[in-house]
Amino acid sequence: MLNEIEVLKGQVQTLLNTADAHIEKINELEAKASIPMPEWAREAVSAAVSSGLIDTPEGRSYDFYSLLLTVFRRKGLI
Repeated sequence: MLNEIEVLKGQVQTLLNTADAHIEKINELEAKASIPMPEWAREAVSAAVSSGLIDTPEGRSYDFYSLLLTVFRRKGLI
């Protein structure tokens, strides 16, 4: 019986460690999902706002800013 309790305690600790690792990863991903607008994206974001394409220029993800800049450059819009 005592051995079973120790096994269960070990399993619970493993689950807690896994949960802590997941919480840390979630926090990391959430921080990347909303960043201040990078200076290199300002021109594309300004053009997108001016054209009515977007109405919330701040607090977007790195991928959003990168994609917006790439598309606007390829289409010759900036």
